[in-house]
Amino acid sequence: GAGVDLPSVPLSQAQVVVSAGRGMGDTEGFGLVEELAQALGGAVAGSRGAFDEGWIKEEQIVGVGGQFIAPDLYIACGISGDIYHCFGMQDAKFVVAINPDERAPIFKVANMAIVGDARQILPAMLESLANKGNGNYAYLDTLAEAKKVLVNEAGGTLVTIAKDVKIQVEFN
Repeated sequence: GAGVDLPSVPLSQAQVVVSAGRGMGDTEGFGLVEELAQALGGAVAGSRGAFDEGWIKEEQIVGVGGQFIAPDLYIACGISGDIYHCFGMQDAKFVVAINPDERAPIFKVANMAIVGDARQILPAMLESLANKGNGNYAYLDTLAEAKKVLVNEAGGTLVTIAKDVKIQVEFN
């Protein structure tokens, strides 16, 4: 809810980063990114476009002229992924990209590419995490499970999928 200040992890040290681009559309869309980051115990970041929209602070920009990060899980929401941005997150261990344009450059650096509107997909992810959480862990048990949630329930189209990996995020 509003007004709750969670101790924020510095972006450079965050294991999970949920990142917003202009594709989130408005402050309401950006709010979904904040919600997902909170659900995963992660940090919020974004593209220069998100900064230009006034959604993030300068120190939250990922890419050349901003932060270089290497989280375990990077979820790019509505980010097209220009070369400057991709340089900033190229050391992320696992990248999930959500974008309606299947030609978006971000997909070239993604382990999991979801063609769809993040504004529809993020609520489905949040619902899935709420159902899975047992207090300590939230699971997207395997990418097969992730695919079920992200594609079947949220209406995205999965283009590429990496080998079956367990994405397990510990709540703080």
